Amino acid sequence: MAQHDYVLSNQAGAPFRSDLNDALAAAVSNNSGTTAPTTTVAYMLWYDTTLGLLKIRNGANNAWVTIGPLADSSKHEIYVSNAVKVTVNSSGYMGINDTTPSYHLDVNGDINFTGTLRQNGTAFTAAPDSITEGNTSVEVSDSGSNGVMTVTVDGTERMRVSNAGEFLLNTTSPVTNAIATITKSSTALNMLAIGNTGTYLKLGSNDSGSDYQAAINGTAFIYTSNGVDIVLGTGAVETCRLKNSDGTLTFASGKYPVAKNVPKAWVNFSDGFAFGGLVINDSFNVSSVTNPSSNTYRIYFTNAMNDNKYCPSAMISYVSSKAPIVLINSLTTSYIEIVLQNGTSSLNSSITNLALSILGA
Repeated sequence: MAQHDYVLSNQAGAPFRSDLNDALAAAVSNNSGTTAPTTTVAYMLWYDTTLGLLKIRNGANNAWVTIGPLADSSKHEIYVSNAVKVTVNSSGYMGINDTTPSYHLDVNGDINFTGTLRQNGTAFTAAPDSITEGNTSVEVSDSGSNGVMTVTVDGTERMRVSNAGEFLLNTTSPVTNAIATITKSSTALNMLAIGNTGTYLKLGSNDSGSDYQAAINGTAFIYTSNGVDIVLGTGAVETCRLKNSDGTLTFASGKYPVAKNVPKAWVNFSDGFAFGGLVINDSFNVSSVTNPSSNTYRIYFTNAMNDNKYCPSAMISYVSSKAPIVLINSLTTSYIEIVLQNGTSSLNSSITNLALSILGA
């Protein structure tokens, strides 16, 4: 190690020669030392023996710039702004912003290049956005906000997932507000089966869209997991509702069962002082019951009948020992009016219970 101020003083021969030899020793040893030389000039070299780095003075002579290590034969490093930027180790691996490269080129950061990237002399191409075999493919495309994944089989698109999360099977046109749209391009009934061969639920419609079916084989269920009602309807309009609270099936206004053996309306009510007046105990498709005159009752329908050719049927429990009879006083599409009599005389005693049902409307 040797350092010198590179100033040779006027002196006798022997001392001058010694001073000159010291200056030459400092020059040939790159001013090596544990600390920087006290006298510096622009572009002078200094080998920092503490860090094992060769440094050069900058042009302004106000800082040292690291060139790299000299004592470590296992690697070569290139410094920029006194920090390692490029490393080449004894295996020939080069690291850019990576001081421990494991490959012939190890880059820590983004790479931008022009020209052709080649693999074994052959131009390398990016992975395609589709997997294709003949006329069958799985393809992912992205055009801004309209990304889509499609599956094509024998030249015909069979499945699609849209950027809105819609699942389409055998169609490219989703039903409004539907998460999944499934069709079948044939004259047969379009069916969706959930389950396995022995136990399944099938839902479907014909090609005209006018007929919807559900078939259950084995043990299958339609239910809600969070305790809400199950609603059925057409054209986004509710037809009926299976209520979670009590398991009853209710029909929307203007809707009613179409089966001939199902009552279109029924009511069970009581009347009299002992019951606190006129009380509806239970009912279906009945909005109210009134008592316009003695022993006369008018039952109003929630949903009107198709016509007035329906058939009422009544059963009554009465406090009197004589069995009363029910006479139809008026049939309309909006209400039925009945009169209670015993023989030819009207009755004035209290009704314990009267049950009336309507069929055939």
